Amino acid sequence: MHNDELDKLIGDRLSGFELDPDNSSFDKIVRGVANARRRMFYQYAAAASLALLLTVGAGYWWMQETPVSAVTGPEEVGLQESQIAGEKAKQVAGKGAEEASKEMKVEGETGQDEALDNVGKEVEGSIDGSSRSGAPITDRSDEKETSGGEETKEVARHVAVAIENEESNVAGGENSIGRERVNFSSAPAPKQWASSSLFPPTPGFRFILHVSPTNEGQPVVVKPERERRWAVYAEAMPFFSYNIFEVNTTDEILITNVQQVPGFSLERLGVRGEVGVEYAINRKIHIQTGVMMYSRNQEANLIVGKVDSVIVSKKADNYNLTPVYMSDTLNMSVDILNLGLLVGVQFRLNDGKIRQWVGVSAEMHKGLKRNITFDQLVSQERSAGYYSFANLFYRAEYPWKPRATFFLQPTFNYSLYMGERLATPVNVRPYGLGASLGIRVYL
Repeated sequence: MHNDELDKLIGDRLSGFELDPDNSSFDKIVRGVANARRRMFYQYAAAASLALLLTVGAGYWWMQETPVSAVTGPEEVGLQESQIAGEKAKQVAGKGAEEASKEMKVEGETGQDEALDNVGKEVEGSIDGSSRSGAPITDRSDEKETSGGEETKEVARHVAVAIENEESNVAGGENSIGRERVNFSSAPAPKQWASSSLFPPTPGFRFILHVSPTNEGQPVVVKPERERRWAVYAEAMPFFSYNIFEVNTTDEILITNVQQVPGFSLERLGVRGEVGVEYAINRKIHIQTGVMMYSRNQEANLIVGKVDSVIVSKKADNYNLTPVYMSDTLNMSVDILNLGLLVGVQFRLNDGKIRQWVGVSAEMHKGLKRNITFDQLVSQERSAGYYSFANLFYRAEYPWKPRATFFLQPTFNYSLYMGERLATPVNVRPYGLGASLGIRVYL
């Protein structure tokens, strides 16, 4: 074999790198795999929709069957019953005090009339006695001490003391009853609010139990309204994401190393917005569903091995080809924009100032944009496919306003890629870790 033909053969073997092999059979296999994954996506979507409908139906049935006491708790129900009993006791005591006051007034007036009648009778008896004894009244008017006069003065003194005692008793009774009457007829206590722990303490999420006496003394009980279990929310969060890259060995590009960006670099930063509905099954368990927008730009440096030269050695009739490699750095940037649906359930750990939750959620994303750029020169726009994620998260919330809370949420996620064939020189592991800090507002 001539040297010219050998050089041509080597050049044909080592020149250029093709990411997608041009083979009709291979294309059929790829299309078959894509169709199978698309069918799997439809199955997942149907299963998720059925699970969501069953969950909402079970929650609605539970809400209709569960009494209010199951939500408000036995302590609040006992407090409400004690308030009602106290108001009834006040009404009964007020009626008793009024009746006692009327009876004492009647008795006081009767005793006073009887005392005055007795005084009149005693005086008339004294006068009649003096007349019957034959002594003229005018003759005995100047005497200081006589038997009839002493008796009259003594009776008058006892009558005066009795009248004074009766008046003091009546006055004291009226004063004491008046004080009691003021206590019972005072302005009603302020309305008792029982704040809801299902959602942040806002007026829209509370109910009232207020007992107020009417003019007739009969209490009017306003029945408590049922807890509001539904809430519409919106939240925004920047987040950092962490994934593991591995070299794709199925292509013809030799990657010797992958240099990722630092852990808290802005190149890892993404933004996520979410709007949805949250439903409280009870105080501890909440479910939520909604839509979200997800934007992220991820960068990595690839150490690529390129053929610099080829050493040809001949031994007998055999030729040995030994390529000589050189290293080059290739910057890869992936820009992603997704729109997705989510459904999740979370469990409250405590009721303190900082509320803590743990939960799981599932997300289905449709890629709106996916651009891959190498060295800021070559940009490949690819038809973004469908993605699904399963998340396990911890959430700490700090109430900032009655309708707004700050939260910190670390998340572990596992992703399932569907509907598209990867042709990049590196693959991303399906599991990752993220951390987000954001704000949630209840509308």
